[in-house]
Amino acid sequence: MIKKTSTYPFWVAFVKALHENRDDLPASRPAPPETAANGENETETRKKAVNKLIEQCLEAAIPQWEAVVSQPGHPYYYGQSQPDTKKIDRIIELVELCILTSCMGPCAKLFVLVLRCKGDSTSKFQKIYIPLIPRLRELLVKTKSDICTSPFLDLMQLFIATYLRDMLGTKTRNNRSQLRKVGCGCEDCRSLDSFMLSDKAEHTFRLAQYRRSHLESRLTNARDLCSYVTVRSGTPHQLVVKKHKEIVEAARWAGRQKQAKVFLASIGTDDTIAKIMGSRYADVRRALDGTQPFAVAAGSKAGPSGASAGSSNSVAGPSSTSTAVPATQIASTTNTLPGATSGTSSTTAIQALSANVNTAGKKRKKTQTIQLGPVIDLTEGDSS
Repeated sequence: MIKKTSTYPFWVAFVKALHENRDDLPASRPAPPETAANGENETETRKKAVNKLIEQCLEAAIPQWEAVVSQPGHPYYYGQSQPDTKKIDRIIELVELCILTSCMGPCAKLFVLVLRCKGDSTSKFQKIYIPLIPRLRELLVKTKSDICTSPFLDLMQLFIATYLRDMLGTKTRNNRSQLRKVGCGCEDCRSLDSFMLSDKAEHTFRLAQYRRSHLESRLTNARDLCSYVTVRSGTPHQLVVKKHKEIVEAARWAGRQKQAKVFLASIGTDDTIAKIMGSRYADVRRALDGTQPFAVAAGSKAGPSGASAGSSNSVAGPSSTSTAVPATQIASTTNTLPGATSGTSSTTAIQALSANVNTAGKKRKKTQTIQLGPVIDLTEGDSS
């Protein structure tokens, strides 16, 4: 594996040139006798050699997807996470090359590296995964590729599973009260209701006495939601309203729930999500409703809608124990995609990583590991 990060433009240009001229490239040497005995002619031998060379060039470029110059922060985004646009550009360029050359093994390896990049789930989703999805969907439409086929299906399964677990999380139980407006509709009450429906825990209203008294009269009927006190210092006095902890959690859950629905919609319609998640779609719905958190652990299968239990497409399901799979232990088999060159099985590679999703964004432990099939060493060029 080439470690230099300045060779990316060369490998991309070389792959494009190889693909455009693959039918005109001469054989470097005559076909060996054994290939002729197998009924393989010189043209077929040359095509295999070119396909292999393209795959090797892609595998040299892929580890460099992160090797871009960081953009300086913009004042508009102060305190916010900016999308890593240049990194996303490279991901899309590499995926497009893999599709163009029908070389999906390297594409699966790219997805593994993207999933293994540094950072916690929140930063990775905000900076890479969420802005990547619409661009990837646009590319799939452009190239007439199906998002419900590997390796794209496997990647989306992991995106959905990880988002529901780490970003949506668990709904806090609150059987006593529900979020609601408490005001009468006047200007001051609208400000009060805006606070009550937000995820803020505390707010101070500086108002004249008659306006404070009006809000206090409305808050008297909302003691299940909050407490309040008047601080009689300064002019005007302060009405400090503090929501109960479970109410704050309920508001935060409502916000996360809304964001999760937007995230899923960025991937596709409900029918598409159901097809991607297969037997685990019911778990997705329960997670969104807040009735059951989404579990991700090594164990049960979940392939595309209608897939058998033995389907190679999977999102690891609920399990009482989870066994980590190091990122350097990714299974290798032959590609099953039509027209694809030999290489890492996209399904198996990403499936192996899904078993390790419980340690996403954290330092991986070297104990309790399982190895699925032959080992592909992706240590070189590793960003973790």
